[in-house]
Amino acid sequence: MIYRAIYFILVTTALCIYIVSLISPLMTINKFLFLNDTVTLISVLSTLWSSHETALFIIILIFTIVLPLIKFCLLLIYGINPKIEQQYSKPFVLLEFISRWAMLDVFVAAVLVVVIKIGLLSSAVTHYGLYLFICSVLLSMFCAQTRYYWVPSENS
Repeated sequence: MIYRAIYFILVTTALCIYIVSLISPLMTINKFLFLNDTVTLISVLSTLWSSHETALFIIILIFTIVLPLIKFCLLLIYGINPKIEQQYSKPFVLLEFISRWAMLDVFVAAVLVVVIKIGLLSSAVTHYGLYLFICSVLLSMFCAQTRYYWVPSENS
């Protein structure tokens, strides 16, 4: 029973860190020594939408917002009632699929695209939001991979 509580706390913590990372500054881009632009994940999505980059907007939205939220919901549901996976197995097959498509890979690729587009006349400085996001990804991956050890289905 104590392991189930620890698991639930870990998943909840990962979710809270993830939500904070969505609005926290990820990096500041310095252009021409006097122009600064602080980037958050939400501002990246907003910029992509306003510049009509629909395909990139949808890809980043799905892989960094929608799928992670589905993953967190399934992890929380499993923490509350581990027997639900036996009753409703299809959503948890989705959890296995989502866990393989980690948020980190797609997000790092998106950041690299942004940094490459910046050019030679600018530099980027990372902030705590990026580290919160990475921490959330790693913690959720840990919870997804070890959920059977933390919350055995024999316990109710």
